[in-house]
Amino acid sequence: MMREQKWLKQRLLSSMLLIIFVFLNFYGMVFAALSPVPSPTSGGGETNLPRHPIASGEGKKIHSMTSSLPPCGGGLGRGETCQLTDDQGNPLHLKQPAQRIISLAPDITENLFAIGAGQQIIGVIQGSDYPTEAKKIPIVGSYTGLDLEAILALKPDLIVTWSTMFARQLQALTAFNIPIYVTQPKQLEDIPRTLRNLGCLTGQQQKANQAATDFLQTVTQIEHHYNNKTNNKPRVFYQIGAYTFMTVNKESWIQQVVAACGGQPLFTDTVTIAPTISLEAILTANPQIIISSASNDQWQTRWQRWPSIAAVKNGLLFTIPSDWLERASPRLLLGMRQVCTHIHFANDSR
Repeated sequence: MMREQKWLKQRLLSSMLLIIFVFLNFYGMVFAALSPVPSPTSGGGETNLPRHPIASGEGKKIHSMTSSLPPCGGGLGRGETCQLTDDQGNPLHLKQPAQRIISLAPDITENLFAIGAGQQIIGVIQGSDYPTEAKKIPIVGSYTGLDLEAILALKPDLIVTWSTMFARQLQALTAFNIPIYVTQPKQLEDIPRTLRNLGCLTGQQQKANQAATDFLQTVTQIEHHYNNKTNNKPRVFYQIGAYTFMTVNKESWIQQVVAACGGQPLFTDTVTIAPTISLEAILTANPQIIISSASNDQWQTRWQRWPSIAAVKNGLLFTIPSDWLERASPRLLLGMRQVCTHIHFANDSR
């Protein structure tokens, strides 16, 4: 009997919490409908942006990245404040470094660990698998939605999210006065800037400054070593996954990497950020190198159906782990080195 009463109390409590969340979501939707649509930080709605943060500019030179970054500073101490603006233009003011952080994108989790703030993360999104320690952190949602009850139970003092991915749900948390920082990296230059801002928010600014500087220096070294070694820039098709001809346009940092490595990225002028290209268009473009983010090598077998394509004919089909190119974190340097190595090899083999 006692067990049944306890079970009924738990069910009643869960039902009450569900009613509260439904009410908050309804209130948020009504408020959003009556006001301009800002970002999650100020309680805004969603926009038609891509789910995954793949965005940048084509062929942009990287030598002058340091000039656009804020000056380095020390980490926040007790009693010091952090004032900055997130990637959607929303001001954020923390009176003390955040110690209980919810990370809502795998690259955000990686960046927090990269600046020494991994121990301050208390909740992550599904797919946050690097570094290994991230796998031990409680999961509070996936790309299909968040567990708001779990987030509130963890009592976070900062939520870091990407773009407007969870804007509708996160606006329900504005009633609890939880600070929300929105990242939306679009260029290679945005990665060190994000590291520095996260350093300010977490009190790890000294380590963040060093991580940002290391990233900038390495990018410049890679570009200097590989780019402009030849005037003959091979045509490069970047394929997302293995089963479709999906790629990225000039709004992607991946194309920026290809150009920095001395390649000529294809299909950069398409309207959508991640278009699916027709076979006819690929045959006409005749890529000399094909790079895929597939998880296995079966995609290479599929391309053998079209031996007239230069990349297929010459065996220049390369696989690079998606996490090395499609996450805006310092690990992108691994992917950049691989892209440059493949393009350099292709040039030498012709």
